[in-house]
Amino acid sequence: MPDAPRTTGAVFLSYAREDAEAARRIADALRAFGVEVWFDLSELRGGDAWDAKIRRQIRECALFIPLVSANTQSRGEGYFRREWKQAVDRTHDMSEHRAFIVPVITDDTPEAAADVPEQFLKAQFTRLPGGTPSGQFVENVRRLLSTPQVQVPPARVVAPAVKSPVAVETAASGGPDPKSIAVLPLLNRSPDADQEYFVDGLSEELLNLLAKVPGLQVTSRSSAFSYKGTNARVAQVAHELNVANVLEGSVRKSGNRLRISVQLIDARKDRQLWSESYDRTIDDIFAVQDEIAGAVVEQLKVTLLGAAPKARTFDPKAFSLFLQARELERQLTPASLEEAIRLCREALDIDPTLAGAWVCIASCFINQADNGLRPIEEGYRIAGESANKALKIDPNHAMAYARLSQVSRADMESLAEGAAHMEKALRLDPTNVELIGEATMVARSLGRHDLGARMLEYCVAHDPVNPAAHSRLSGAYQRLGRILEAFESMRVAIRLNPGRMQSRMSIGEFYLMTGDPESALRETLQEPSPMWRLIGLAIVYHALGLKGESDSALAELIQTSTHEAAWNIAYCFAYRGETDSAFEWLEKALEFRDSGLGDTPWTWQFKPVMSDPRWLPFLRKIGRSPEQLAAIQFEVNLPER
Repeated sequence: MPDAPRTTGAVFLSYAREDAEAARRIADALRAFGVEVWFDLSELRGGDAWDAKIRRQIRECALFIPLVSANTQSRGEGYFRREWKQAVDRTHDMSEHRAFIVPVITDDTPEAAADVPEQFLKAQFTRLPGGTPSGQFVENVRRLLSTPQVQVPPARVVAPAVKSPVAVETAASGGPDPKSIAVLPLLNRSPDADQEYFVDGLSEELLNLLAKVPGLQVTSRSSAFSYKGTNARVAQVAHELNVANVLEGSVRKSGNRLRISVQLIDARKDRQLWSESYDRTIDDIFAVQDEIAGAVVEQLKVTLLGAAPKARTFDPKAFSLFLQARELERQLTPASLEEAIRLCREALDIDPTLAGAWVCIASCFINQADNGLRPIEEGYRIAGESANKALKIDPNHAMAYARLSQVSRADMESLAEGAAHMEKALRLDPTNVELIGEATMVARSLGRHDLGARMLEYCVAHDPVNPAAHSRLSGAYQRLGRILEAFESMRVAIRLNPGRMQSRMSIGEFYLMTGDPESALRETLQEPSPMWRLIGLAIVYHALGLKGESDSALAELIQTSTHEAAWNIAYCFAYRGETDSAFEWLEKALEFRDSGLGDTPWTWQFKPVMSDPRWLPFLRKIGRSPEQLAAIQFEVNLPER
């Protein structure tokens, strides 16, 4: 009887030659965390000695990781298939409880259609598009290596494919929470296509109402609405959002009449739990919301400690105008912001109790100020006044406090006041993912990066296809020095929104921080925003020793974006070791009220000037010295779900 193979703690990567770059990325990530990886970059080498080496490594490795992709799908023959067969053959001598094969899909190849041995299908697949490894994947591999005789399936990691909506980092171990739900945007069946804003607004109001139910986990608006117009199947939506239930339906509005049809589906069993149609007038719209929410609570057997939340009632015409204004505000064009303000004021003339309209007006004025459409001082002053008017109507309006927080934080001397407003907002609406996302900006402005990362992880879990959340989480990881996870989160943001500004430049920064300026240049040159591309190039060229190219990029940046990028110009000079110029541009950034100033203390490009005697006095001037930040209280208790 032959001896059992000598098992090492190594991982064997098996891949088609077209996937060599993806294999390299996975290998580099695992090696960075001390994992020994076996993989050969020359599939074509061949020869008896090489073949014997591969067979020996498959016999002795602790984990076998096959990469599955469109490339393997298209190749009915290949040496990698021989490796796969040898790995399967080895499992025949293993306990059924032993974890050995850990298949990884590197693109959007459907798991069910994968052309792989049947043994692979018994394992938990992990999806890592492009071979970009996640921190969770690395940790799962390390965990499996530390307990090789126990079958501990790796958490299912589904990162986005190129098409949207897409799955992202969904932990499927144990399945989704039975009391989790996604509220999909209701379909507009109205004869008038212009009623789309009303239908979308009603969907959002229903989502917000359900989100107030304790014990019910509700996917946020941005992720739920990413499926609008996609014809995605319920099972796909539930899988990608990691929820057990989906609420969908339609609205038909004709004059004053409404027909609302909804159904609640248990996506795990593809079973309809409940459905109902409501033929009402628009005056009954708030009662219908309450009835739908009550039915969901009953069907999902959510235990309520008190009365179920109820929709607030307003004049139907005013409410319709408000819904239209809110949709226009999100479009962020000069014309849409002005029209949103006008519609909100018209709604308030009809129903002065509509506090949300004042909050919408505040948001519009902030956006106008931030985008150069109105003087900063004027925009933020009117925004603050509008938020306070909302609070006079409804002292418990959480988003009004959030707008006040935003206004206060724009003033260098009012950071503590901004933090207090946000604390109040979170106490009033602790499960609001949009609000928690805004609160992360307070944590960031105070240098509480660990808190910010935990809050953003919560946001990503409840809003998994929101590119902004992934991008901000990437920044939080970078400030904590967790560069691998920063890479991962920014790659997800890019796949969700390939044209997202600053994303490629950020990837370039991460490469610089890991000592790879050549890769940093490659990424930075792909940055879609001309301004951010110049910022990145001024730094990357300097790191590569290309002074002329760095000078040219910085000169063009100064010529084209003096007011918009004064703070960024300051850190470019700092990184290049030009201390006097760095402080000169910091003062200009202060004069221009550059919003980046709040990140000055922890921006890594400023490290060369942090020992300068002018550094600490400048931080005190902008209210960001260590002692000033430490004196500001900001406590957040994240929801358990």
